[in-house]
Amino acid sequence: MVSTGGTGGGGGGTAPAAPTGTSISISAGATQTESVNVTLTLAATNASTMLISNKSDFSDVTAWSTYAASKAWVLTSGVGTKTVYVKFRSAAGGESTAINDTIALVAPTQAITNEITNSAGGTVSLSDNKVSITVPANAFTGNSTITITPSTTYTAPAVGNTIIGSRVYDMTAKVGTAAVTTFSKALTLTFIYTTEEIAGIDESKLSVQYWDTATSKWVSLGGTVDAANNKITVTTTHFTQFAIVGQALATAGTTGELIKLQCAAGAGLNDPCKGVYYLGADGKRHVFVDLKTYMTWYSDFSNVRIVSATELASYKIGKTVTYRPGTKMIKINTDPIVYAVAANGTLRKITSEAVAKALYGNAWATQVQDISEGFFSDYVHGADIAVAADFDVTAATAGATSINVDRSLTQ
Repeated sequence: MVSTGGTGGGGGGTAPAAPTGTSISISAGATQTESVNVTLTLAATNASTMLISNKSDFSDVTAWSTYAASKAWVLTSGVGTKTVYVKFRSAAGGESTAINDTIALVAPTQAITNEITNSAGGTVSLSDNKVSITVPANAFTGNSTITITPSTTYTAPAVGNTIIGSRVYDMTAKVGTAAVTTFSKALTLTFIYTTEEIAGIDESKLSVQYWDTATSKWVSLGGTVDAANNKITVTTTHFTQFAIVGQALATAGTTGELIKLQCAAGAGLNDPCKGVYYLGADGKRHVFVDLKTYMTWYSDFSNVRIVSATELASYKIGKTVTYRPGTKMIKINTDPIVYAVAANGTLRKITSEAVAKALYGNAWATQVQDISEGFFSDYVHGADIAVAADFDVTAATAGATSINVDRSLTQ
């Protein structure tokens, strides 16, 4: 379940603004969990710090932590409904109203052991029916004992993949007292998952995978997905550890959206998390090389969305964002020539101070900004501006309604 809230309440007109658009979700909205260890998904606009607690009065915590979109959390012990509370605080000191989310902590599913008559075959299922094994007749050399053991301890799969339900299943078999790991006939494994467990997961790409002890890797067996019944079925001729593995849905960012990574506390100025990107209509992310460039397009960072490293990497790098046309003049330290910026990063040399004054006013010099020589090559050169009539500042800016338009970004 997900909880959302609004702004903080109370105070007069001079009270500091509180974070808005607040929300919290435990374990991606799952209704229940077998573990007290969960992940909180949090959101708040203009939040600087946050206070999280298992108590509504926050009496079990004292220190505010740096705002983050995701946080590992420990629920209180004992089965039953668990509630996690959070409130957010802005850098100015404004505090939001506390909000919460709930999840049911349930007892772990116990292992199951069943005997199978070899001549007839049979089925072994967990008590919650999340996993079952169908054994055909004469799959073993004799009557067998099959055990399914659920576990929340496992090695994580490759980056970009996730264990559905955060649970794996160890499957073992014995004929008499001898362990058996391979069979003469394929056994059918059936796994059941919930809608909550695949939130944000591409259901069509679900697969059953097994842990290969020889290579210490998860290996896909594939499987047939029955989306209508939240079920995936696969066959196997050996036993080991199995799990349902999924991939996150490809996130299609909104064209024109600004995105960046979440910064950890104390991140330096050159940390990759500081970079802001523009999502173009071409499906690529376009980088702002510096703050000065960014501020010709936007007045603040309130509309920047924090994304995961996986989502950021899913967008290929595109063009560099250049100055918005008409807003500023630019130059480099080693060259006194001043340029006006036209559409698509086109530099147009201003040939005299009189022309600069006619275009940008008597204080034109304050509108000149130095850019790094390393970024100068991101621009192209156009015709010189010999007289003021050669360049319309207002029209240049008005025509650049977006970076998509200015940089001609299309699919």
